[in-house]
Amino acid sequence: MRRLYKKTIIFCLVFASGVLLFNVPVPTRQGMDGAVSTRFIPLYVKLCGFFYRNYHYRDLSRRITGATEGDFDKVTVIYAWTVKHIREHPAGFTVVDDHIWDIVVRGYGLNDQMADVFVTLASYAGYEAFWRKLRVGVSAKVIILSFVRIGNKWYVFDIRGRKSFLQGDALNARSSYGPTYGEYIETMDGSEFASRIRRPDKQKIFPRLVYEIRKVFGREPGEVEK
Repeated sequence: MRRLYKKTIIFCLVFASGVLLFNVPVPTRQGMDGAVSTRFIPLYVKLCGFFYRNYHYRDLSRRITGATEGDFDKVTVIYAWTVKHIREHPAGFTVVDDHIWDIVVRGYGLNDQMADVFVTLASYAGYEAFWRKLRVGVSAKVIILSFVRIGNKWYVFDIRGRKSFLQGDALNARSSYGPTYGEYIETMDGSEFASRIRRPDKQKIFPRLVYEIRKVFGREPGEVEK
């Protein structure tokens, strides 16, 4: 009886501690027309949202690629899906900057948000992927380029410009903003192509856990400013 009493007390203490821990307020941020606001939500709400989005990213990536075989074919169908389903942000609509999954649900976004969807789905399909905002000189317009690694080569995608799998001599083609794709890419630091846990990877459970642990010990390189 005494042992049962102790176990009951321990269980109640552990349960109460868990309730308190998962109700700790943690910050979440959202941008509205460039203004970022921060509000606090319970930890369990943030974790549930993370698991929910992780499931949907993985499920959508699988449904898009389906029975498609071959790396190029898989990336091709992901690119085609993004171009078809994520349309340009309608003029006059509020610009909302929140989770990548919300862009998928809305069905439209800015150039960087389109790229976010593309590289995230490509990452869930098993490819290293990221995007960058690039500028040539002071006067040239900013372009958003996405990068996907297939095998040992990086391929360039311009979602808004409807250009895909640019590599080698194809990078000499002029973008819709004037400079060639190669000229934009030359502004990048070569270290950006080194393997690391990137923004698309942080949507996944295990890579995100590894990233947060490494960050605590200062061993994870930060994201390059976009």
